[in-house]
Amino acid sequence: MSSTASANPYRQLFAARGTLWFFVAGMIARFPSGMITLSIVMMLTHSRTNYSLPSLVASTAILSNALIAPQLSRLADRYGQSRIALPAMGVTVTAFVALMLGARLMWPAWALFVCAVGSGCIPNFGAFSRARWSHVYSGTPLLRAAFSLEALCEEMVWTCAPLIVIWCTTRLFPESGIAAAALLFTLGGLVFCAQRKSEPPALAHQSPPAPAADEGRASEVARDRSAIFMPVVLISSLALLGFGGFFGVVEVATTAFAKALGVPGKIFYPLSLCAVGSFIGGILYGRRAWGLPLRRQFLVVTGVFFASTLLFFFVGGLWGLALFCFLSGGMSAPTIIISMGLIESLVAKPRLTESMTWGLVSPLVGMALGAAVAGPVVDWAGPARAFYGVSAFGALTFAVAWVGQAWLAPPSPQGIRTVR
Repeated sequence: MSSTASANPYRQLFAARGTLWFFVAGMIARFPSGMITLSIVMMLTHSRTNYSLPSLVASTAILSNALIAPQLSRLADRYGQSRIALPAMGVTVTAFVALMLGARLMWPAWALFVCAVGSGCIPNFGAFSRARWSHVYSGTPLLRAAFSLEALCEEMVWTCAPLIVIWCTTRLFPESGIAAAALLFTLGGLVFCAQRKSEPPALAHQSPPAPAADEGRASEVARDRSAIFMPVVLISSLALLGFGGFFGVVEVATTAFAKALGVPGKIFYPLSLCAVGSFIGGILYGRRAWGLPLRRQFLVVTGVFFASTLLFFFVGGLWGLALFCFLSGGMSAPTIIISMGLIESLVAKPRLTESMTWGLVSPLVGMALGAAVAGPVVDWAGPARAFYGVSAFGALTFAVAWVGQAWLAPPSPQGIRTVR
């Protein structure tokens, strides 16, 4: 490998045939995950007189996806990504259309909740794409760069998706945010599923591993338990839930803080700097090889994140808050990258997509939890005190990484352990 290639591994990622197509398609198919919540809120508040119903319907969609997506990924591991994703996409798009009709025709609340549950059938194309990268580059240094690129892709999606929703709903019609999400989801999902050559082999199509040669993998797959019971998956998911809680608190507390300062329109700056910091952190982490084992990197990065959250005790102005958001956000993408790397290295291939999905949906649960905690604190003690919750979630993330170190060691020849 040349020194130039070694310095910039991103250049080599797309040398393998088909990788560019599934990466771009998977990125497009991920946009609805960042659009659906805001789309529902903006659509329903246009025709309803309160914010309670829109927020509850949006939360239902989030929690539905957090529960359904890992099950879809589990089926994808067993029967193949395309075979599971295509019918799930059909259910999701139908639910999107039903939500638009329900908002336009003023359906009763229960019907909107049913549609929101159906919209949670979005396959986790982030996990699907990472499983394909693992299939192509497993065991090579390029896999770290691939996971870094995936994290950067998701940061871009979560930054741009709200802008698309705001533009559509304010310039076109109230339901156009969900319409745009359905269009991007269909286009990206169909192109992604068409890339069959890069798809990992399904468990149902593989011959059973030889007991003597792969006893650990065979026993793990034979248990057929949810991947969340694997220690590495549980630890990674809890740590990333802490990151989601951080963002949930920041979104609510920053909105209230800016309003209290009389500059509600400037909430964009602290929130966007969270994403910018994560984007830069992901690029810097993925460009070089680090000497520490992954589990030690996990501890260091979460420790730095926790230390950075202590700065929020000293929030005094909007620009200081923006700086703190930038510093703490810088640890987000590296933590996701390391978590996915730990899962990829410790989980049997037939359970990889499901395992990664648990890690990727846990921040959504954390965001819902963080927002739910921050709101009452803002009402009771003010927005400055609500930022204390940031440090609480930072402590949770670091504590999980610390306690989990023994479980994140490389597996023994007897196989991967599971929580009993």
